[in-house]
Amino acid sequence: MPGVMPQAEPCARDGTAGRAGPEKHGSGERGSGGHDGGGHDDAARLSGGRAENDRGSVTVEGAITVCSLVVALGLVLGVVTAALTQMRCADAAGEAARLLGRGDDARAREAVRRLAPDGATSTSQADGTGITVTVRSPLLDGVLPGIELSAEAYAVREPGTGEESANGESG
Repeated sequence: MPGVMPQAEPCARDGTAGRAGPEKHGSGERGSGGHDGGGHDDAARLSGGRAENDRGSVTVEGAITVCSLVVALGLVLGVVTAALTQMRCADAAGEAARLLGRGDDARAREAVRRLAPDGATSTSQADGTGITVTVRSPLLDGVLPGIELSAEAYAVREPGTGEESANGESG
């Protein structure tokens, strides 16, 4: 038909559009590692032709890896902080129980303030022969509300100390 332009062949991915006839790439022979102009590289053929669909996957995988590492680091730091808080509560309870067993209330309160974590509270309970001190502290400074760590220590009362000074609360 006059005035009608012939349609061009569709563009191949490797830029071989418009070339006539089968053209061989690579070393020039089939079966020698080259391919027949389909436009896919060997890696794309081996992976099911998804070379273009995989673009950006390394970025996504990297972002997921970084987020996972941050979460893991946060968990490790949380566990370490909880362990240190528990040890500080135990130290404060032990020291306060020893001091209250000797009848030294003021120094016992000071020991709890000095050794226990910020926001910790202490209670003491006397029985006939000894005294029990409990120190409680919120986990992670209240980040997880309602979760407290506590430690308890018991000390035998020294003779001559009054039982009335052992019962009480401090904060």
